[in-house]
This record gives sequence, structure tokens and C-alpha cells, in this order.
Amino acid sequence: MEAVHAGEAVPLKQIKSDVERSTGGELIDAQLVRWQGHLVYLAKVLTLDGRVEVYRFLAKTGLPIP
Repeated sequence: MEAVHAGEAVPLKQIKSDVERSTGGELIDAQLVRWQGHLVYLAKVLTLDGRVEVYRFLAKTGLPIP
């Protein structure tokens, strides 16, 4: 939450909305971590076929990391 208030990260609700819309799955867990010098959201998604996939997003912009 401090990162969001400091302008270092978009709100988690934005990530949730984007990942659920793009995958059709459900966000089941998310963590804000430092990865390779950047703040990154790690988002676990339960897919429609029951698999769990992990997606990474730059916290500052909310853009996915390929």
C-alpha cells in the first residue's frame, strides 16, 4: 500500500481487473516484490480450465512483463 501511495505502483485492483479481463480467469493471489531492480506484481490466476498460471506486471505502470 505504501508503494501505491508513493506513486511507485498502480493499485492492485487495476492489475486484478486487467488480468481477469485478458485471461478470463480469476486472480487468486498477488504479491508485490522487487525483481531485477523493479517493483513487480506476481499474480496467480486460476484459469477457466483449472490450471494456475503466474503473470508478472511492472508495478509502476501495470504493464505485463513477457
